[in-house]
Amino acid sequence: VPLVRNGRFVTVTSRRGGVTVQRVMKSKGDGTAGEVIAAHTLEDHRTVTVRVTGLQEAEVVDATAAKPAVEGPTVGEAR
Repeated sequence: VPLVRNGRFVTVTSRRGGVTVQRVMKSKGDGTAGEVIAAHTLEDHRTVTVRVTGLQEAEVVDATAAKPAVEGPTVGEAR
C-alpha cells in the first residue's frame, strides 16, 4: 500500500550535520516505505529525489540536489 501518492503533498526532511529542515513538496509518484521517488518544490518546481519514510513523509536522498529556501552565504562564509 503506497504511503505517498502521486500528486499529493508530502513533508520532506533534509538532515545535514546537526541541522534538520522540513518543507512541503508535491510527490511525482506513488511510493511505499523505503522506496525512492521524485518530488518537486512548490515554489520553483525543482525536482528532488526522496525516500519514503512514512505516511505522506519522505527524506532527501541526495542533500546536494535540494536547493536551500533562502540564497545567501553559509555559516562562516563572507558576504
